[in-house]
Amino acid sequence: MSAVDHAPRTVFEVGAALAAQLDVEQAVAAVARGVGEALGVDSCDISMYDAAHEALIYACEWGPGVSAAELAYVGTVVTRAERPGRFKVIDERRLVVEYLDDDDLDPEERRVMEYWHEHASMEIPLIFNDEVIGLLGVCQTSRPRRFTDKEQELMRMLAVPAAVAIHNARVYTARREGARRLETLLEASRVLSSTLELDDVLAELVRQAVSAVDCSQSAIYEYDPARDVLVYRALCERAVAPGAAPDDALGTVYGLSDYPGERAILQGRRVVVEHASDNDLPPDRRASMLVWGERTCLTVPLWFGNAPVGLIRVYEMEREREFTEDELELLRGLAELAAAAINTTRLYDRQREQSRRLRDVVETTRALVGTLETEAVLERLACGSEGLIPGAEPRARVTMLGDPIAGRAVGAGGLAPDAAGFLAPAQETGGERSALRVPLVAKGAARGVLEVTVPGRRRFSEGEVEALQVLANQAGVALENARLYRRVREQAIRDGLTGLYNHRHFQERLRDECARALRYELPLSLLMFDIDDFKRFNDEFGHQRGDEVLREVANLLSSGIRRGIDLPARYGGEEFAVILPHTAIAGAEVLGRRLCGALAAADLPPRGADAALVGERLRKSIAARAFAGRDARHPSHVSVSVGVAMSVAGSGGAEELVAAADRALYRAKRAGKDRVEVEPA
Repeated sequence: MSAVDHAPRTVFEVGAALAAQLDVEQAVAAVARGVGEALGVDSCDISMYDAAHEALIYACEWGPGVSAAELAYVGTVVTRAERPGRFKVIDERRLVVEYLDDDDLDPEERRVMEYWHEHASMEIPLIFNDEVIGLLGVCQTSRPRRFTDKEQELMRMLAVPAAVAIHNARVYTARREGARRLETLLEASRVLSSTLELDDVLAELVRQAVSAVDCSQSAIYEYDPARDVLVYRALCERAVAPGAAPDDALGTVYGLSDYPGERAILQGRRVVVEHASDNDLPPDRRASMLVWGERTCLTVPLWFGNAPVGLIRVYEMEREREFTEDELELLRGLAELAAAAINTTRLYDRQREQSRRLRDVVETTRALVGTLETEAVLERLACGSEGLIPGAEPRARVTMLGDPIAGRAVGAGGLAPDAAGFLAPAQETGGERSALRVPLVAKGAARGVLEVTVPGRRRFSEGEVEALQVLANQAGVALENARLYRRVREQAIRDGLTGLYNHRHFQERLRDECARALRYELPLSLLMFDIDDFKRFNDEFGHQRGDEVLREVANLLSSGIRRGIDLPARYGGEEFAVILPHTAIAGAEVLGRRLCGALAAADLPPRGADAALVGERLRKSIAARAFAGRDARHPSHVSVSVGVAMSVAGSGGAEELVAAADRALYRAKRAGKDRVEVEPA
């Protein structure tokens, strides 16, 4: 029995043999041999189809009697214009059988068959995912032949595993090449960075993201434009959804052709929040969230300049949630750092073998991203940029826009004219000097201008402009990061609801004030407030009204004390505290008896009013304040109990002062509330 008589078995055996081929050339050769032997033909050839250029590339020829001329034809490119008859197989997407003695044979095809001594030929398109990737053809040259229906059917069946084998080999080869490029990129990063590799940077960023927004997980995906895929790069996992599928391994590749929802997010350049209950989720996004048990997914596209570089995501597995503007701001800041890290790594790989100028960019960039202080960023930027331009005058100059240090030039002389809205490099050639000005851009706006000058008139080269722009981009990110760091540092000591200082900062300041009071023998008073029957208020009017009360009480405390001297804080729940430096309960005027020469009386805070009177004034202002009750016509009121205590030299530290104020507060509670009680010194 021939192979044709056992078509399914033949297809299985050929397919199994082809599945083991991962190299493109080996896979193509294996396809040609397998098909040729299965059909018992004199030759089998494969051409790869280039749809973009409407061309066929002759890739392989197999056969027991293949001539040297036929082998030399491998690599030849044939366009549709040159041989339109051969493209009939592609256009009609079907098996085409031709015989030399056919009366209706296309003249050009007859000429080709006669040239190669072909009596019969059979060609079929190789189709994968509904796309033609090549042509598979067999020929009989030794004798006339007619292909039977069974042989034609076998040809159709063999075309399927052949297309799969060639596609898989091409994908494998592309991924192998991509892996090689990625390894080169990572190796360059290790060589050029003396602190953190890219993976370490991304791992640290996802850990920060989880901590920053208190979420279940965070991940970073890098976008590879050459392959149009997302690569799973980093994960921080604090909670996993029950019953969720096991997570993919880091390094898993996701083709965006299979994930249109991901592509839309990446190209959208905006933060996207998705909930499992959303009705308009794209199908691929809904399927992904279902598999991994995600209740809420927030995605920030990573863009550097005008190019996408990836995605950073945070996930909530336990419940659906929304994110505050501050949380979004933090995530945008982390996204900028991730984008800068990915872009910088790519930049290192491209620039590894380039000139000293670009190596200087790398060194200065490392210095910029290694600091969170604005002054240090500007100083390092000015020092590092002058070495990028041959003959540059020392030193480069930087001016910041819309910043407390606006208008300050780092370096000698004045600076460029007003650069508001300045988003592209600009050259000024003329006179005794030529200048190159580059914006420091963050979040689409110019934060400052970097200017480098050289003697005489000349145009800056494209390489010089690019190098300085790269440095300015890194500086823009570093400056924005410094701004974000200052903001985060301030947020870390503030209560999110009331805006007052939080408990931790209160304790630190109280210890400092106690130490100063002890050193200079100054009085120090502490007020402890507790909103009376606050639980009942919440139960009656709801927690939203309760939050409004907490915020307004905080405002009344802040406005009723010495700004910049006294320190109001939210102690916890409905409890507040106010530190009153240089303030006695009885109002005694004490300047301190141990003032040293380095500290004059004018350097001390002014004496405060009687602490008990301050507490009483604040109590009355809160009691007089009308709060929203069930509606605007029926306002409600709350009262506070106040405990007052004072620390004097030798009377103890912060813990003792808090304990004393607490005792006074509890006495006020027991005595009927809505009153001020003083703990004897």
